[in-house]
Amino acid sequence: DGIRDVERSRGLGDVYKRQMLYDSVKGLSMTDAALKVNEICAHYVRFKQTQRRDQGVFETLKSGYGRCEEMMIFYVSALRSVCIPAREAWTPYWSRCDNNHAWTEVWINDRWYYTGACEPRPKLNDAWFSKTVKWAPVVLASAYGKITESDEIIYKTKDQYTIINSTPTYTDPSYLLVNVEGMDSASVYVYVFNFGAIRPILYRVARQDSTVRFVMGKGEFVVSAGKDDMADFARVTLTPGDTVSLTLVPEKSPKVPEKFWLRYDEQGEK
Repeated sequence: DGIRDVERSRGLGDVYKRQMLYDSVKGLSMTDAALKVNEICAHYVRFKQTQRRDQGVFETLKSGYGRCEEMMIFYVSALRSVCIPAREAWTPYWSRCDNNHAWTEVWINDRWYYTGACEPRPKLNDAWFSKTVKWAPVVLASAYGKITESDEIIYKTKDQYTIINSTPTYTDPSYLLVNVEGMDSASVYVYVFNFGAIRPILYRVARQDSTVRFVMGKGEFVVSAGKDDMADFARVTLTPGDTVSLTLVPEKSPKVPEKFWLRYDEQGEK
């Protein structure tokens, strides 16, 4: 993870000209300070596609450019250098257009706000993707440590970090409940169509006599469940605030439709 790699590096305060940042935000409210740091970061870094592997903040600062995740790493690190709590946020894939995106969430007054990284705006919860993110199939964020209890939705835990489902910050979520019959355990995936293929965005393991739960955005999705040579597939439509229950029965050589549609409301931004 880029953020963890960065914060193991030495001399971050020097790289971000910490004293300059501190002098720039001294006396400001947390909100105004976060906006000011974003403005300063934008002076040093602009968007440009790079390589698949995230470049570090030193390289981003030296080159003066980075893609969205590298800009996010740069901005989050700068915020943390002046004691503003911040974390990375992203959607694995958009559901209504190709590509994905990463940005920044800032903790102010007991809640998370979002903003584009190195893309200053006059206020928080305002970015070029503000309308698009309301249609995100899911929004994820990362937190330090293995968190077992939280007011937020815990999606995945590891020894050193936790993935949070931050979708409710952006839209009224939908709930998908998946039950798998006839297997002691099965891998359950949820997919969107992106870059000309069905792409996985969420994953759970369903145990015997248990139901897995996904918290998501709205739209139409493909769901699969299976193990080894057994599988089953379905298409599901999710509406904000609704709960949809789905039962999958894996079998050998399942029949997959040659053609099907995934439809999304053209009215969009509600």
